[in-house]
Amino acid sequence: MKLVTQMSIVMLSLCFYSTAYAGKTEADKVAKEALECRRIQPFYWEVGDANSVLASSSVGSEYDRESEIRMASASKFIFAAYVFEKLRGDLNPHQKNLLLMLGGYEDFTPAPCELRLKVSGCFDARQNSRVSKESLGKFYYSGGDAQALAVELGLGNLNREALAREVSRHLGQKFKIQYPNLALAGGAKMTPGDYAEFLKSILRGDYLIKNFLGKEAICTSAATCKTAVFSPAKEPWLYSFHHWVELNQQKQVEAFSSPGAFGFYPWISADKKIYGVLARENKSRDAYWESVECGRLIRRAYLQK
Repeated sequence: MKLVTQMSIVMLSLCFYSTAYAGKTEADKVAKEALECRRIQPFYWEVGDANSVLASSSVGSEYDRESEIRMASASKFIFAAYVFEKLRGDLNPHQKNLLLMLGGYEDFTPAPCELRLKVSGCFDARQNSRVSKESLGKFYYSGGDAQALAVELGLGNLNREALAREVSRHLGQKFKIQYPNLALAGGAKMTPGDYAEFLKSILRGDYLIKNFLGKEAICTSAATCKTAVFSPAKEPWLYSFHHWVELNQQKQVEAFSSPGAFGFYPWISADKKIYGVLARENKSRDAYWESVECGRLIRRAYLQK
């Protein structure tokens, strides 16, 4: 009986490693050969679990795990995790609404925030703090909600270095983060490796946001619901607390993500067991969505779905 049990364990282990190897091989092939991926090369990609990197590769020589990259809207995921830690998960309805982008901040632009010295200066620049009565209470994808919440949480007087220390402190100083731009929703700069450590920490349950992934998700498409005004997503994804809820063609949750305008695409699988990043920096208009199209093919290939 003991021998049979041992043989069963060995067989299960062989099956697991065989499946993982097949997933890694297929993901690598997709990253190099799929049309959606060939057109955005070069880039770095990585897939892992709560404890380790399971597969990764640099396609081309420009990017690797230690490349410093502007996160753009991938910063939103970081900010959401920070808020939940700072408030110990006890957010009031107003704070939740800001993380769901229901604050009506139509006119926010991050450009002047590179020139400001403090977080509040970014919020006060141009029309960044203006609230539209028409959009208030409706989904409008913008960086203004995060900036407003940051000021309300007492971050207004922080400069770049102090902001980075504040965010890092509440997130356990597990990774390095910079804020060359003081926009909380889009100003972070990190390496793919550091961002991966952030995602691993979510998977391990180190951050409260793991329990809120996909929670209270709302419609974002103005074409299908009256409670949405503007979304950059090219598919009818939902939006949760400063992260997207990706739906597949069967309307099932496929991943939680936060793609950035310059092409950095981080994601967590629907079962919260696997993370991934696709890292590059590109200023083309659709860089964010092109990274999504490639990155999700890599995810599906690795997970064999």
